Amino acid sequence: AYPSIAVLPMTFLGESHRHRFVSSALGEELIASLSATGWLRVRTEASRTPAARSGIRARRDSRNGGASYSLGGSVISAGGRIRVFVQIEDDETGNVLLTHRHLQKTRDLLLDTG
Repeated sequence: AYPSIAVLPMTFLGESHRHRFVSSALGEELIASLSATGWLRVRTEASRTPAARSGIRARRDSRNGGASYSLGGSVISAGGRIRVFVQIEDDETGNVLLTHRHLQKTRDLLLDTG
């Protein structure tokens, strides 16, 4: 059987709601990229119950639903910059397996296609 990962909604924590789209777009990009691997089953928010779509309850739901890993994070918009933080956890042990942080100026946000 293939391992599975639950992609949790990215939390937006910003002073400017005009950058809120980044958290949704990032989640969609992560789902598409992970699904393309061919060796990993990807669970999304749509596959979980409405009561379990936030924070710790979402992690517990992904564990109960059989996902091996959870991927979640946040997007913060402040001071002309966007900070994206993502984290992958092992749902069985709760151990953090990977973290990544990315900083970018908001004016360059739509120009970066790489």
